[in-house]
Amino acid sequence: MNHFHVIILKVVKTVFKLLPNMKQFNGSIASDRVLFVEPSCGDGRIIEELLQSSENKESNMIYGVDIDPISLEKADQKFDRSKVILKCADFLSLRRDDLLTETSCTEDMTLVALGGPPYTPKCLPERFILHCAQELKAQIVVFILPDRCAKDADNIQKKLNSQHGHDESHWCYTNDALDNILFNFKDTTVLQPSILQSWYKRPETK
Repeated sequence: MNHFHVIILKVVKTVFKLLPNMKQFNGSIASDRVLFVEPSCGDGRIIEELLQSSENKESNMIYGVDIDPISLEKADQKFDRSKVILKCADFLSLRRDDLLTETSCTEDMTLVALGGPPYTPKCLPERFILHCAQELKAQIVVFILPDRCAKDADNIQKKLNSQHGHDESHWCYTNDALDNILFNFKDTTVLQPSILQSWYKRPETK
């Protein structure tokens, strides 16, 4: 098992660890069906791990987005399109209504965003988190991020909890250290200290 596959496995395991608590929080309001959204899916390595997980139910849907058509072509060759929808688009332009229409999902379903947004420009990780929570109304967000994002989490939490509406819930987060991610940049291998940042909703405390 290579280094990056270990990290992908941790992303998927973290999601399935958080899901039972989300179901308990939402109670009978929530659907048993889960819509997994990967905002920057590339050639589909995280999607592949999701499909292979013994905890993934047959009724769940996976929706992968990437701005790079070449990467999506590689992903398209791997998956049964009845279980995975792939879209070449700017993730930040994706709207919840369009997402539910394209996936034939209902409003009560649980939406989970997972993956690894682009690390640059510097503002993108925060924009991806806010878009998942505010526009798509995800209940769980689990992202591989550069370690600098750990210090930004408090400010993101304040933004989310000042705009969460009237659902008597608030956003929480955890940061877990990861081994350095390796990138190829201008023919040079770059080590990027990274974290796994998990966002999830909890009942408001009185």
